[in-house]
Amino acid sequence: MKVDLSNLYFIQCTDYYAYNYILWWRLDCKGYTHDLSQAGLYTRDEAERIVNRRKGVDVAWPEADVRANVEQAVSIERLRNSAVQCGVLNKLKGTST
Repeated sequence: MKVDLSNLYFIQCTDYYAYNYILWWRLDCKGYTHDLSQAGLYTRDEAERIVNRRKGVDVAWPEADVRANVEQAVSIERLRNSAVQCGVLNKLKGTST
């Protein structure tokens, strides 16, 4: 049987969030990730089976809808933490450590 690759779905786990990010099921139902590039894509039948197992917890989203809403952003908290760890934050602000 041929799989229709135009109708693939990401599965969202609504139990938890990572910071303010959606958690997606990984490939082959092996855990969760907030990184879309590591998320699994599932056929309609697979998505229905997963969602029906945990009704009200998991949500199947069409791949096209998810990809159309991806934003590329930089977290100021993570950037500041990185700068502090590297010792560059005070230098960038014009003060010395």
